[in-house]
Order: sequence, then structure tokens, then C-alpha cells
Amino acid sequence: KVDNLDYSSAIIGVIFAYPDEGIPQEVTMKWDLFNDRTKQVPSTATDPAGPMKYILQPDDSVLVWKNFLKKYKLPTISEIKVTKASFALPFLSVLILIALIILIIKHGLQIKSWDKKTKLNGIFFIILIFLTFPIKLDIEIPFMEKESFSNPEATILIDQILKNTYRAFDFRNESDIYDKLAVSSEGDLLADIYLQTKKGMVLENQGGIRVKVNTINIVDVEEVASENEGIAYKCLWQVKGTIGHWGHIHQRTNQYHAVLNVKPVNGVWKLNALDIIEEKRL
Repeated sequence: KVDNLDYSSAIIGVIFAYPDEGIPQEVTMKWDLFNDRTKQVPSTATDPAGPMKYILQPDDSVLVWKNFLKKYKLPTISEIKVTKASFALPFLSVLILIALIILIIKHGLQIKSWDKKTKLNGIFFIILIFLTFPIKLDIEIPFMEKESFSNPEATILIDQILKNTYRAFDFRNESDIYDKLAVSSEGDLLADIYLQTKKGMVLENQGGIRVKVNTINIVDVEEVASENEGIAYKCLWQVKGTIGHWGHIHQRTNQYHAVLNVKPVNGVWKLNALDIIEEKRL
């Protein structure tokens, strides 16, 4: 509510949103609210490529947006499946070691009694074992689910969960947002995540304008102890987005420091606890 607003300096902005499951080929909007004082209305159609400005007038009152996004792909929300536990097997080194053992069995343990060619073969096998050791093959362990991650794997997992979370807010209907959040979040946590995330994406003091998240940058992920079920990670990430404000596009970057707890639920990794330590605008 604004009191004593000077009419001569007042600006009214109207945002039209057209929810669609995909990307339409064309959208048109007709504006007919003209009078003697308002004969021109600046307008902007915004898509992932940026804003398109247009001046609406009584004799040219239709704003037309056409889809020229030939290579643009809609971000998706997908379940993060729990994979089987595995171990890295240096299979080439194992095969060469077996060949070395066969060589020893064939010629005996008394290496001094080997001829020169056999000794060279043995030395060659030993060198190959060390050279091929970094080449490994992941072998799944039957009936055992993965319960721990290396640091790079944990970073990928957190990145996918956060992308799913922010992508859910591209939907307008609250029930749709909850449905999409549920893909990567446990039921008891949905309301908290909804409120926490929305708080950082909506500018309440500017009429509830939303921040459109474009990129998420994971700065740091560290596994920590937690009383919650599952695995806890202390994470630092940055969210870069855009704000459409009075026909202009502004960039905004927020940084978050939080502890995220994940656990497997029905074969899918889900966020089951969230503790925000710090939130700041960069």
C-alpha cells in the first residue's frame, strides 16, 4: 500500500504469464486500455534469449512473440536413482598379476635359477602391473545399494538435487511446484523447502517479482556428521538469476551456505533435511 503517491510520477507495471508444458510457436496479446492520456504503452516480451521491446498503440495494439529458439531445451526434473554399490577393480593389473603368478609357478620360486629371458619377462610384468593400475573398472555388488560418495560424486548429487529444486519454481501453480519438489525432497520437508526457496526467489517489496534461476554453481561440498538419517553435506553454492523489472532484465547472484541431508527413499535419492547457515547477495 502506497499513500500520497504523486500521479505524475506513478508507474504501473503489469506482468502476463502464459504457463505451457512446452514452448509455443507464437503468443499474441491484445492491449486495448488506451485513453486520451495514455496513447502509448511500452511493452516487453521476455524469453530465454532475452527481452523484446515494443510500443503498443491504439492502431497497433497486438504484441506478438514468435519462437526463434531453435536449439533451446527446456530444463527437466528427473529422479536421481539409487545405484548399486560398486568397487573399482584394476582389471588389467589383475590379469597381468595372474600371468606373473603363472610364470613363477612354471619356473619355480628360485628366481636366480631363471634364464635371462624369463627374468626380463618377470620384470616386464611387474612394470606393467604398476603402469596399468590406474585403469579400473567399476564392478557392481549385487543386492547392495550405494551408501557413500566420493567428493566429485557428492558434488554431482547435490548439484542435481538443487537444480531439481529451483526448476520446480518455474511452474506457476502451487500444487505443481509441490509435485515437482517431491521428486527430490521427502514429504515432511516439502513445506520448509518451499518457503525457504521461495523466500530467496521472490522480491516481496517489489510486488512479488520472481527471480528466474539460470545457473547453479557448486563451490564446495564436504561430508559432515549428522543426527539425521542418511548422509549430511555442508555445502556452499551460488545461484545466478535474472529479474524482469519495468521492462529491464537485471542479473542477481545469491550465495548459500547450508547443511543438506540426503537419503534413499524407494530407490531415489531425496533431500530429507535442510539447515541454512548463511544466505547473502553477491
